[in-house]
Amino acid sequence: MLQALGRRLVSHFYKVAKTVGMFGFSNVITKEAVVTFMETSTSLFSQHDQVMLQTASECLFVNETRLKIDIEGFASFKFIIEELKRREIGGVYFRRGMSEADLCEFLRLFVQFDEEAGEAYAKIEEGLVAGGIHSIGLEEARELAEQVDQSEVAEGHREVSITTYFQSIFVAKQFMDSSRGVRTTNLRKANRVVHSIVDLVAEDERTLLALTQIKNYDDCLFTHSANVCVLAVALGQNIGLDKQLLGDLGLAAILHDLGLVGVAPSGDPDSPDQHPALGVRRILAGQGVSQASLRCALATLEHHLREDGSGFPELDPAHQCSLLGRIIAITDFYDTITTPDSGGSPTFSPEEALRLMAHEGREVFPHSLVKAFVNTIGTYPLGTAVKLSTDEVGIVHSRSTTLGDLNRPKVKIIQDADGKPVPHEVVDLTDVDPETGAHLRSIVAAIPAYAYFDDFQSFTDTL
Repeated sequence: MLQALGRRLVSHFYKVAKTVGMFGFSNVITKEAVVTFMETSTSLFSQHDQVMLQTASECLFVNETRLKIDIEGFASFKFIIEELKRREIGGVYFRRGMSEADLCEFLRLFVQFDEEAGEAYAKIEEGLVAGGIHSIGLEEARELAEQVDQSEVAEGHREVSITTYFQSIFVAKQFMDSSRGVRTTNLRKANRVVHSIVDLVAEDERTLLALTQIKNYDDCLFTHSANVCVLAVALGQNIGLDKQLLGDLGLAAILHDLGLVGVAPSGDPDSPDQHPALGVRRILAGQGVSQASLRCALATLEHHLREDGSGFPELDPAHQCSLLGRIIAITDFYDTITTPDSGGSPTFSPEEALRLMAHEGREVFPHSLVKAFVNTIGTYPLGTAVKLSTDEVGIVHSRSTTLGDLNRPKVKIIQDADGKPVPHEVVDLTDVDPETGAHLRSIVAAIPAYAYFDDFQSFTDTL
């Protein structure tokens, strides 16, 4: 109950703060947002005398319960976390008895004092005291940081990975919108997201790689761009690219399908076969000419070219594809053939796709890079749901580090042999019976995560 109401509180705080900043208090949209926020607060006050909204380690908490992010709530979570951090606010508490007038005065102060005003926290607090408002108060960020349990900090790392993944989806959407003339894309913001992915992959890529199992058909172009970015950066990290090249690689992956927006049917001069060239024009027109934009443009041009000379667009036969172009070609192909079509059926499972690329794709992809890619994500990629020989169901949690046992990852059990949910125990598929030497568990089938889980939240809860 607190989870649902807490997420509603965040969503309505986001809406009311945004509308106050954009339209002021006299606008009907703002008035409706204030009423909605008050209704949610009233629901919470029926169970709690005080409601504390806090942020720490890129997480949001309501009354010390960490709120779980979902794709619908990403924008509101991101906004609240960033706006509180800008003002050095660790938490805001709302007490029973809060009136609309109290809320509006707090919002006026909150919008008026941001980081540009300096000492925003102190000025907002002073304004609340001067206004005689006791139903709303603040907590400093540094005070809260000392109270957060280390287990919550570790959980926060997982949430950062989830948040960063969603940010990459939104950045991809913004680039697509900019190519339609809908909005202008902030390249610096895109670079920040990409470099966050680079840093997270270097630190612990497990959650990010598992999230690439998300195959959202409704937003498939944006999700695909985010998946290719994560997969490409992970592969680049595995083969030893430096941080600058990894950043360029990640940005190129986000942009590689920019030319697909608004393309005409096949056979037209502007058909999908021409989208790499159209993407190059859009990248250079939108970002200007620099070393980074040229690398992105070249990789975009090359991502459908193959080692045997097939693919498109048609270039000089002597052309040798760049390393970034080859990496994106591999990761783009893999994510494409493992993504379900409009009917919900993928062409290949992850295991089948990797086998195809490793054995039958020798002529079209650099074999050494494909081997490195398989080594990067594993035969059973992180986040894959698997059925075991014991009839249990689990999620691939981490790869085996034992040579010869790469097909035996560590698996987090989520369902017992009777189909009942169980506490998430991590088991090692390399474990054997000490008497017989036989493996205790083996994978008998891989199940795409999107086919097994009903929603995103149930999937991320297992990571």
